[in-house]
Amino acid sequence: LADTPDIRGLEQPCLEHLHPLGDEWLLRHTPGDWQIVVTAIMETMRRRGANSVFGLASSDEEQRKACVAYYRHLQQKINHINASHAGKVIALELHAAPCASNPDVAQATDAFARSLKEIANWDWSCDLVLEHCDAMTGIAPRKGFLPLDNVLEVIAGYDISVCINWARSAIEGRNLTLPLTHTQQAKRAG
Repeated sequence: LADTPDIRGLEQPCLEHLHPLGDEWLLRHTPGDWQIVVTAIMETMRRRGANSVFGLASSDEEQRKACVAYYRHLQQKINHINASHAGKVIALELHAAPCASNPDVAQATDAFARSLKEIANWDWSCDLVLEHCDAMTGIAPRKGFLPLDNVLEVIAGYDISVCINWARSAIEGRNLTLPLTHTQQAKRAG
C-alpha cells in the first residue's frame, strides 16, 4: 500500500490502544509520512455487543457518560500521539450511537447534544468528524444510529465535519441513491 501514490494513511480503530501490540508498534510499522484517522466505531460496537445502551446518543445516562469517558480516553491518546508525532492523527470519527432498546429519536438527539457539548469543548489536536451510519428508521437497522437530519441539527455551530459512509447510507435506504442524497444534504447544511 505504501507504494500506491494515492494512499496517504489509515483509518484506525482504537480500543485501549491503536493497535493490539501498542501505539508505538503501529507507528513504527507504517510509513512515517502516513496520517491516521482514528475511528471509535469498533470499540463502540464491541461495547454495544455486551451492553446495547452504550453510546453518545444513549438515553441511558450512565452509559452515555461511560461513552463520553471513552472519548476522553481517545482525546488523551490522540493528543499524546500528536505531541510526539506532529500531525499524525488528523481526525477522529465519532458516532451518534443511541440506546438500542429505545426508539425515541428525540431522546437520543437530546442525549447526543449533551455528549457533544462536553466533547467538543475539549482541547483536540485533530479534527472531529461525525460518521453517519444507518439510522433508526423503524425498519430493522444494522446499526440504528441517529438520522442524518438530527445529526446535522446537533452539530450545527460546532467545528465538526460529516462523513457519509456510503455502505451504511445504502443499507439505511435499502437503495443505492440515499448515499448521494445524504451527501447533498450534508453539503447544503454546510
